[in-house]
Amino acid sequence: MQAAGQAQGQAGVRRAADKAETAASCFPAAVPSIMQSCLGTLAGSLAAAAAATAAAGGDGGSMFSQQQHRASAALLAVLLGRSLVTMADAQEAAAAGAGSTTAQLFARCLIVKPSFKEQWRRTGSTTSPGSTGSRASAAAAAEPDSTDADHEWGSIQPAVSRGATVHGLWRGWQAALLQVFGQLHVALRQLGLTAAAAAAAAAAASAEPAAGGPASSSSREGLAGGGSGEAADTSAEHDTGINSNRSSSGTTAGRQPKWSYLLQLHGCDRWGAAARTFEQRWPDVLAAINSSSSSSSSIAAGSDARSPSEPGSSSSSDVFGAGSQQQPADVDELYADALQLCRALVAAAPLPLVCNNPGCANMCGLSEAAAASKLCAGCRCRYCSAACQSADWKRHRRACKRMAAAGQTCSCGAMSVDVGVRAAA
Repeated sequence: MQAAGQAQGQAGVRRAADKAETAASCFPAAVPSIMQSCLGTLAGSLAAAAAATAAAGGDGGSMFSQQQHRASAALLAVLLGRSLVTMADAQEAAAAGAGSTTAQLFARCLIVKPSFKEQWRRTGSTTSPGSTGSRASAAAAAEPDSTDADHEWGSIQPAVSRGATVHGLWRGWQAALLQVFGQLHVALRQLGLTAAAAAAAAAAASAEPAAGGPASSSSREGLAGGGSGEAADTSAEHDTGINSNRSSSGTTAGRQPKWSYLLQLHGCDRWGAAARTFEQRWPDVLAAINSSSSSSSSIAAGSDARSPSEPGSSSSSDVFGAGSQQQPADVDELYADALQLCRALVAAAPLPLVCNNPGCANMCGLSEAAAASKLCAGCRCRYCSAACQSADWKRHRRACKRMAAAGQTCSCGAMSVDVGVRAAA
């Protein structure tokens, strides 16, 4: 009896590991949907919030209210930047696991039948993942289908229907990410968090050296300008107003707007240097993004005559003819520089708020230090409260068991790895 139980447990571990492996190999097929439904929606919300904040700047309303609106929009900006970095890193990790380049794996997962995309959504739901049937279904799904109308992502649909190359599909992904990044960059400008805003803030500070000194100093401590993460979390707890009775200069009735430390990004040396470098390289980034989108559309439409077996990675400028090197190289450089700026934003602005419950309605002002005690014992995913953890357990338990079987734990700070396993579940 005991031996049978152990054998069954080992079989379960193998099945869970196989499910995770299959889901990882199919992951790039889900990337366009994630970009469109999640990041595109977030970018639209950010654009609306930043525009509304900029328009309300001269309405003469409550200073505290205006600062809170700016800080909330800044939080959305950091979340979007973090999401773009996470998406790019996840693709690189999936490609490394498959022994392929990122562009090759991305294209291989797109030039397929819809069933391959569904394999990510419901891995092993109809066939045992350890069986040859599951492998066969995944292999059969990998056969190209030029009539596939399931791809909803702008420039990918015509590319797939016309037999696109690796290079063409990768250009389509770069264009999609850059369009979202363009909305992020516009919002950062409107919120006064870019290099130009940093210069204006420096000029204002030199003209009025005594204005807001203590508050600015304490807020800068919440930015990751070289200090430890623990110190940043502690300062973030102060700046997000958890202790509203603590007095602070420049606030209303001793209160700080939540996330107010994000409004001091222009005072972070790391972020300021990254923003200045980017704006020097791309003084008109929106025009560059539109140009890259046009180039990607023409490539996706069939003007790219390269073999589908050729990689379309960021070092692909050497495989183009002499007369067409400049524009593709610019797209690759803009893509790399945009991600580098997002990485600098993420490094400079830690997000202390965490909750693994997607239905959480209490995400307001809890620091990572406060949430650290609300951990899932199995996978160590974080929650903002015991109530959220209990409410999420029915949804989370399957993913938790799979993570434990695969030897995975949540170790990514404010981001939870449960999102990927949740999609596979």
